[in-house]
Amino acid sequence: MIKRLSSCLLIVAVINSHAQNIDSILANPPVMELSISNPQPRLGEEFTISYNPAYIQLQLFKSVLGKLEPADDNDGSHDKEFKLAVKATKLGKETIGPLPFTINGVSCKTNVLSYEVVNPLPEVNEGLWIRKVSTGDNTFCIIMEQRIPVEAMKRKTAGNEVTYWNEPVDRNQVKINYTRTIEGVRSHTSSTATSEKYLYTKEGKRLDFQLIFSMANYEIDDPSANVELTKDWFINLPPSYKFNNTQ
Repeated sequence: MIKRLSSCLLIVAVINSHAQNIDSILANPPVMELSISNPQPRLGEEFTISYNPAYIQLQLFKSVLGKLEPADDNDGSHDKEFKLAVKATKLGKETIGPLPFTINGVSCKTNVLSYEVVNPLPEVNEGLWIRKVSTGDNTFCIIMEQRIPVEAMKRKTAGNEVTYWNEPVDRNQVKINYTRTIEGVRSHTSSTATSEKYLYTKEGKRLDFQLIFSMANYEIDDPSANVELTKDWFINLPPSYKFNNTQ
């Protein structure tokens, strides 16, 4: 996966270093690493491109680095990434970069970021879609999308007020089995987001559903390992779901 520069550690190292010259460090900028929230977004789907601003911070504050020390109660806010929300507009493989820029007269550039835009999901409010996506020579991720129909609920309170909400018709969410041990492979990041969505069919019918989006990133420690995606990587798979093993 993409390596990210820690601005906190970098600034501390520069401030505490007496053997290195700050100007020489700043005159030899590292490649600014871009990262992407989804290596295989769907057409029309929103995703983010981000980078760590560590080197830019050093350039901005280089005149005071020798006069200051980091506070003990530092909240780590300078470790946050800068993000740009975008939408995929064209199917197929795409690349971004290297993007050149100049700061304080120093020429910098970013890495090359590659991703692939795939077809949008069908106009349905129920279904399960699982993908295995290569993200590098020794890394891959599993992307799981599940749509569960919701039904409108209402409740009248003692004060004759009515509360409305939606509930999924099925609470057996499919989950990635993060505890599963895979020889030669380790999981190092994972995330799951649940949200309420709706869409309109071509006929104008509104379909409401709950969307569960999960992504698990894996790193291959043993290049000779035979990594095959099988149904036991998941929990609560519906009996009717036709799972195809994927290398």
